[in-house]
Amino acid sequence: MPQYAELAPRVTALDVLLAQLLQKVKAEQIFVANAAHEVRTPLAVISAQAHVLAKGRTEEERSEAQRSMNAAISRASHVVQQLLVLARVERAHAATPSEPINVSQLVREEIGSFVPTAMSRGMDISLEGPETLIACLDVHALQSALQNLIDNAIRYGCDNGRIVVELSVTGSTRDLVVLAVSDDGPGIPTSDHSKVFERFYRGRQRDIPGAGLGLTIVKQAVARMGGMVQIMYGLAGRGCRFEIHVPVGRERS
Repeated sequence: MPQYAELAPRVTALDVLLAQLLQKVKAEQIFVANAAHEVRTPLAVISAQAHVLAKGRTEEERSEAQRSMNAAISRASHVVQQLLVLARVERAHAATPSEPINVSQLVREEIGSFVPTAMSRGMDISLEGPETLIACLDVHALQSALQNLIDNAIRYGCDNGRIVVELSVTGSTRDLVVLAVSDDGPGIPTSDHSKVFERFYRGRQRDIPGAGLGLTIVKQAVARMGGMVQIMYGLAGRGCRFEIHVPVGRERS
């Protein structure tokens, strides 16, 4: 009615708000269902293999059950750890440290922790960047992003392949830290590039153990630092290259 015309914009705004809220609730319901499935599956394997381990009549049966159970325990542990990290980065607010850090040193240390895993697959992992790069960044967010990118490069890369981590600063006032992780593995189809940061998205390599949360954590961690992440082709036009651009924080007085 004409006398209520002034309420129309408010009604429309309320409808939009309720639609957004409903969409968010549905998204959270899907997330919980997916999380439950990812945890339930290895737990079912553990239960079944524990029974075989206890009742197995031959050493071969028990050894195979032990191997399967260990793999399921590892998967369940990885999923739970990823869920905890994701919850932490999604809840946290961006915070610039009061003191600058040597980003180069932090990156070297993180790479060093992955060297044994990379060597077990014959992979060469290297760093290209300055000896020292001082910047005010969220250390925990940066570590979460870098750890997941390197882990993915090793997990989905090729045996005897290469992984290159690059670190630099850019921008007219050198106010952007750029961190990239590139590999020469099978890569990700261009059609999937827009989906890889979604929760639990596994793409076409479902035979490789993983939770489908690593790149979601990367995206959330980078957003927490006020930056952006993008995917492109990797080394020699193969594999993947994930590039992070993060603004340098200001040192607090």
